[in-house]
Amino acid sequence: MLVIAVVASALAPIGVAGATERPTEWGTPAARERTVRLARSLEGERACSVTSASDMLCFDSAEEMAAATGSRAGERPQARAERTGEQVSAASDCNGTPYYWLYLYEHPNYGGRIVQFNDVNLWQNLSDYGFDGRVSAWWNDTDCFAYLADGAWGGGDLLVMPSLAWQSYMGWWDNRPSSLYIAG
Repeated sequence: MLVIAVVASALAPIGVAGATERPTEWGTPAARERTVRLARSLEGERACSVTSASDMLCFDSAEEMAAATGSRAGERPQARAERTGEQVSAASDCNGTPYYWLYLYEHPNYGGRIVQFNDVNLWQNLSDYGFDGRVSAWWNDTDCFAYLADGAWGGGDLLVMPSLAWQSYMGWWDNRPSSLYIAG
């Protein structure tokens, strides 16, 4: 029965949530049980790629991570938006396609350590990756809306990260996020 609940919640339409709205399925126990704590930290690592809720690959540099994962880590965020003639499909970009990622940066202006995500429809606690309260910039290089929350499991206030958007400094949200959700 639990498997059916997990599949049903993953297939339920999400829609676009405002700053105070969030679909009820985001906080269900079934969704929480999908996340596996990695008990691993980014300490000492420069760039890490969260490839699923239970797996993370770390590298010495963003460029090395980009080469291994097919991501655009190490590029400036505006690079994809400035390309002309590139057609992308939200259906493929939002379902774990390795080329499209959401990047979180430790320092303003895309500096410091970087962690990239592409798992959709799953709240991920940044503490699982040693990044809780350490986000100062972000780049959403997917065609999905994404959300940062200042509490675990999407609790508290939400920051909306529109598709193909970026923010080099987060103002009063600097070092505040505790969890992440990419709506696929």
